Amino acid sequence: MAGPAMQSVLAFDSSGAPSIVTLSARGSVVVGSSTYPVANWNRAVRNGVAFFDAHYAAHTDTAGGAIEVMFAGRSPSRVVAVDTLLSGVDIPQDGGVIVVGANAPAATRSAFRSLRSGDSLHVAVALAPFHPLNVVGGRPYLIRDGVVNASIDSGGPTSFNVGRNPRTAAGLADNGRRLILAVVDGRQMPHSDGMSLRETATLMAALGARDAINLDGGGSSTLVYADPATGKLRIANRPSDKEGERAVGDALAIVKSCR
Repeated sequence: MAGPAMQSVLAFDSSGAPSIVTLSARGSVVVGSSTYPVANWNRAVRNGVAFFDAHYAAHTDTAGGAIEVMFAGRSPSRVVAVDTLLSGVDIPQDGGVIVVGANAPAATRSAFRSLRSGDSLHVAVALAPFHPLNVVGGRPYLIRDGVVNASIDSGGPTSFNVGRNPRTAAGLADNGRRLILAVVDGRQMPHSDGMSLRETATLMAALGARDAINLDGGGSSTLVYADPATGKLRIANRPSDKEGERAVGDALAIVKSCR
């Protein structure tokens, strides 16, 4: 699971309340008497320090010029090994990996390169403005505080922004008490041509959303529901791929709580 980027996400806090926010990672690594800021969590930073844990993957990615410090345990942590090779390293299940980017300050790179197996570290990292229970990423945000994103037509390829495509969007209404999920079919004239991002924003506003975000679209736009009569899952829309439903890596599921 990759860490936060400078993009809005649909996030649910520990109580299950939804919000559309931009998450960021903040933290530090203490080596001896020196403290080094952690710039991101489970996402590489070429000019700084990043923290990776087992939620990311079994291994870190290949990275030329990076210094990777594997450690076990927390508060304090114990250095397991220091690696400077191009290939990634295993991420310890009970600890993590500190990855110092190729363009990090020379003093920072020197400090981490000089670590040896058995040395102690103090690692602290957290997400802001809160640590979510669940997150679904997307781009761009469509509406914020009731205002349509001014750059909605120019934040990427014209075919994506202005072109009409199948869309999936999520919105919040009634001060976050109501979650609106919308799927728009497309690429299937005369059934449906799809929507541009601006048209999708207009739709979400018409549905009552004060804040809204565009989620994955195209052939991934699929809405599945449980038939109230039989309990069987059924597809509510017409996915645009000729094969039907597309296999995707993640999904947003709304289920009745068993608590």
